[in-house]
Amino acid sequence: MTNLKSAVEPRVLYIDPEDDLPALLDRVEDAGTPAIVVLPEGARAIRGMVAARLLKRRADTAGIRLVVVTTDRTTIAQLTGAGIPSAPMVGEARHRVPTGGSMPQNYDPLDAIAWNEDTLLGDQPVPTMTNPTGAVQSPAMDPTLRNAVVQALDEDETDDVTLDEEAPRTGPPPRLITVKPSTGRARRWLLLSGIGLFLVLAAIGIWGFFFPLATITITYAVGSFDRSYQSPLGTGGIPIYTTHVTQSASQIATATGSTLLPGAHATGTITFANTLSGSVYVPAGVIVDTTDGSGGIQFVTLTDVRVAGAVHTFTGTTNGEVTVQVQAVLGGTSSNLPAESIHGIEGRLRGVLLVTNMAPITGGTMRAVYALTQDDVGTVVRALHNSLVTREAAILNERYAKSPTRFDMSVSASQPTIQQYTVAGKLYAHITLSVRTDLSYVHQADVDRFSSEKTNNDLEALNQRLLPGTRNVRITVIGSQRHRVMIAQVKGRTAPNIDLENLKGLLTGRSVAEANALLSGSAHFSNVHYHIQTSPEWAHRLPQATQLIQITLRSSY
Repeated sequence: MTNLKSAVEPRVLYIDPEDDLPALLDRVEDAGTPAIVVLPEGARAIRGMVAARLLKRRADTAGIRLVVVTTDRTTIAQLTGAGIPSAPMVGEARHRVPTGGSMPQNYDPLDAIAWNEDTLLGDQPVPTMTNPTGAVQSPAMDPTLRNAVVQALDEDETDDVTLDEEAPRTGPPPRLITVKPSTGRARRWLLLSGIGLFLVLAAIGIWGFFFPLATITITYAVGSFDRSYQSPLGTGGIPIYTTHVTQSASQIATATGSTLLPGAHATGTITFANTLSGSVYVPAGVIVDTTDGSGGIQFVTLTDVRVAGAVHTFTGTTNGEVTVQVQAVLGGTSSNLPAESIHGIEGRLRGVLLVTNMAPITGGTMRAVYALTQDDVGTVVRALHNSLVTREAAILNERYAKSPTRFDMSVSASQPTIQQYTVAGKLYAHITLSVRTDLSYVHQADVDRFSSEKTNNDLEALNQRLLPGTRNVRITVIGSQRHRVMIAQVKGRTAPNIDLENLKGLLTGRSVAEANALLSGSAHFSNVHYHIQTSPEWAHRLPQATQLIQITLRSSY
């Protein structure tokens, strides 16, 4: 057999998956020695025939002999097509590339095959070639011959391939090269397979004898846990936190208080009568009343009039008369008078003329003046206050629902803001009120930390643990505002606290008898029962590795 050897060890280049082709080419060119390029799975450097050929050209130009380590089928096909040898592992790649010198320009990956002399050439010596760097090269092969050999190696072993071609390269005269099937290969393969199967079965038997599997079942009784712990709230104990909510609301109030005041003035007509011979002038604004001119309900004339004098004849005297419009001095219904209710004239015309109202005087009215009363405002303020307090308490309770206890909920309200306005003669008020609700509370995390610390101390002393999902904590607050105490009552179901990893370490490698003795001593104090089962059942020793021991916990009910 002929191999390529040299004193120079090839350089192994490990390529990062993210390196691209230019980076790979630079690293190969910088190597300067025979190089083994290790491509990781998914590498970007060589993708496609163009990349493989560029790598081949750069290596040939630099005189670097190159082997690529990869297991990707597509990449192997591309490298083979470009003339770059490949190997699945670095160790195998070292045999495919010389440890010194550089790659010849016309190197072909099949030239590095170590041909078996007995199979290919019989007893004839194998001619060798030396590349320009001085490295020994495998026998020269004609391309047609080499293709036939490759085809023969790929075909079934029962076929015989015979090639008779001339080799254009230098060397001995052309000779017949015959590739024969390896008849002993199948027998060797069957023999090796039988030996391997025997060794596997023997290993399984030895493993079962020396390294059995062990399953330990621990049955425990469930106990009860009920303890109460106290802690002051505030300074020196569990902290107290305060918060508040402030909200405002408005409502319309209708004024119910009212006062009647004079409204419209009564109007009508009066008649002046003149008993004298000459006429009398009556200016507007003369006051007449319901008495003899000294008071009573007063009216005022609205226009100037002149009352003609009386006419005296043999048959009698006819007074002069005139009618004038009057209006009550004061408004209200008291100025509404029946006919012939006015009798007097005030001022200088008193006693000069006669006056009366021949028809009723009407039109006087009363009007109501509305005002807000304390009840009007108080009713709305109380409704707003109750609504805001209820709403704020609900907000605080929902926001701090996870707090185990809440207390000292205090309420303070601002002075109401009142804005009055009138609509259609009615008085209304827009009343706004702000309310602040303060709350003191305790964080659940503080209570859990306190109760868990106390509970764990007691459970550790008892060598017990609480079963998941059974822990229940009830909180009660007692005392006055300055001396409040929180009581945390913890209840749950308990089980023995067993350190499984430590127990596995104690049992590893012991005999079954020793393990039973060790577990029985602990069972007496922990109120538990143990059962050891080994696989195979005839094994009398527990495994030497803790991972081969499985411990199962099970409650008795």
